[in-house]
Amino acid sequence: MLEGLSPAEIINWLVENDVQNQPQRRQYGIVDFDEEGNARSAALTGTSC
Repeated sequence: MLEGLSPAEIINWLVENDVQNQPQRRQYGIVDFDEEGNARSAALTGTSC
């Protein structure tokens, strides 16, 4: 977030860089505000959660 990534971009990064290479076992939810104060959100539920 400090680098300016959107919630969706952060989730994509987490999936691509999963330490155990098992992102299908993860569940993520991220909410923030953009530069104009608008809420943004993204979520992912892996297929093996």
